[in-house]
Amino acid sequence: MSGIWINHSGDFLNLINEQKYLQQLLSFPLDIQDKIIEDISNAPLCTKEEIANILTYYAMLERNRIH
Repeated sequence: MSGIWINHSGDFLNLINEQKYLQQLLSFPLDIQDKIIEDISNAPLCTKEEIANILTYYAMLERNRIH
């Protein structure tokens, strides 16, 4: 595995551990989880702010879909 991807995966795991993003991700239906992972993978910068923005976007979609 390339050093870049090892570094990125380490950063992502740190974000998951620190901010409980994994728990938030698992609360979404599987089809939405796939979209979230795709969006995070395609984000130009994988910062915790970007991940939070992506999760917020899909949370609002789910909230509006349910109500």
